[in-house]
Amino acid sequence: MLIRLLRTYLRPYKKPITILVLLQFLQTCATLYLPTLNADIIDNGVVNGDTGYILSFGALMIGISLAQVVCNIGAVFYGARTAAALGRDLRASVFDRVQSFSAREVGQFGAPTLITRTTNDVQQVQMLALMTFTLLVSAPIMCVGGIVLALGLDVPLSGVLVAVVPTLGICVTLIVRRLRPLFRAMQVRLDTVNRVLREQITGNRVIRAFVRDDYEKDRFRKANTDLTEMQLATGNMLALMFPIVMTVVNLSSIAVVWFGAHRIDSGGMAIGDLTAFLAYLMQIVMSVMMATFMFMMVPRAEVCAERIEEVLGTSSSVVPPVAPVTITGPASGERPLCSIRATDRAAVRPAVPMAMARLRSSPSGTFRACPALSLVTSEYPPSRSSERPKPVTSTSSPCSKAGSSEASTVPATSIPPTMGSLQAILPLPVAAKASL
Repeated sequence: MLIRLLRTYLRPYKKPITILVLLQFLQTCATLYLPTLNADIIDNGVVNGDTGYILSFGALMIGISLAQVVCNIGAVFYGARTAAALGRDLRASVFDRVQSFSAREVGQFGAPTLITRTTNDVQQVQMLALMTFTLLVSAPIMCVGGIVLALGLDVPLSGVLVAVVPTLGICVTLIVRRLRPLFRAMQVRLDTVNRVLREQITGNRVIRAFVRDDYEKDRFRKANTDLTEMQLATGNMLALMFPIVMTVVNLSSIAVVWFGAHRIDSGGMAIGDLTAFLAYLMQIVMSVMMATFMFMMVPRAEVCAERIEEVLGTSSSVVPPVAPVTITGPASGERPLCSIRATDRAAVRPAVPMAMARLRSSPSGTFRACPALSLVTSEYPPSRSSERPKPVTSTSSPCSKAGSSEASTVPATSIPPTMGSLQAILPLPVAAKASL
C-alpha cells in the first residue's frame, strides 16, 4: 500500500528524483574512495617517510571531501523539495476527497480521524520520503560498495562480514515485525484523543451547564493514558534496536582487529589495508544502521498510508449529475419580486402577513416595522379612501442606524387597503419607519 501510494504521487517528480539519486551515488562513491587513499598514504607515505606523497594524496582527499559535501547538499536540497511536494499533493488529494463526501461518509469515518489522516498521517509519509531521499538511497550503495572494496583488500578477513550482515538483518527484521501492530494501535489511540478533545471543545457550554467537568476530565485522562502507554511500548521496542546494532558492530570490530593482526604478522596483509578494512566495515555497518533507522519509520508510515488510501478509495454516496440542468430565468408562472406591482394584488397579498409577522412590540406599546414591511407597502398606490389619514410618526426601529433618536413620518397614504383591518385592531401610534 505504501509503495503504491508513493509511486502514484512521486511520478510527476521523476527528474528531481533522478538528479537526487545521481548526487547520492557520487557522494557515496567519494565516501568509499577515501579509505583507499588513506591506506595508500599509510603504506607508501608514512612507512617510507615520503612527505611529498603524503601532501599530494592529502590534497586529493581534501578535494574529494569537498566534492562529497557539495553532492550531499544538492541531494538534501532536492530530497527536501520533493518530499514537501509529496506532502502537499497528498494533503490536497485527501482534502478534496473529504470535501466530496456526504454526511454518510463523514459519519462513517468520523471528523477526528479525518483530521488526523489529513495532517498527522500525511506528515508521517512525507517524513519517510524525506528520510528515504537523504539516507536510504545511499545506504545500499554504501553497503554493496563497502563489501566489494573490502573483498578487494583481503578476502579471508572478509569472512567477518558474512557473519555480521546477516545477523544485523535478522535482528532488525524481528524488531520491525513487532513494531507494525504497535504503530497501528498508536494511530487509533491518537484518533481517540482527537475525538475526545474535539467533543469537549465543541460542547464546552453544555458540559458546564450540566456540570460534567469531572466526567470529561476522566474521559480525556483515560484516552491520554492509553496513548501514553502505547507510545511507551513502541519506544521500548525502538530502544532495543540501537544497542543490538552497536553490540554487533563492536564485536565485529574486535574480530577484524584480532584476525587482521594475525594476517599482518604472517605478512599476508599490510597495515594500511587493515585500517581501510576497518573503515569499510564501519561504513557497511553505518549503512545498515541507516537502513535500520528507516525501518523504524516504515511500519508507522505504512499504517498511515493504508489509512490515507482508505479515504482516497472511498466514493461519495451522493453522486453529482453528469449533465446538470442550469435554470437561466424564472420558472413558468413565477416572476421576480422586483417586477410585482400594486396591480398584482393576488401576488402581493401573501407577502403582507409574512412582513407583518416580523413586527416586534416595543415597551411603550408601539409597534416597530421592519424593512420587509416597508418594501411591501411601498408598492401600493395611494389609498382610495375619501378621508386622508394623518401622518404616522414612527420610532427608531432595530433596522435603523445606532444612536438615531429622530422620529420620522411616513405618509399614511402608503399603507395599503389590505392593511385596513390591521389598522383597526392595532393601538396607535403605529410605527412604519422605512429604513434599510
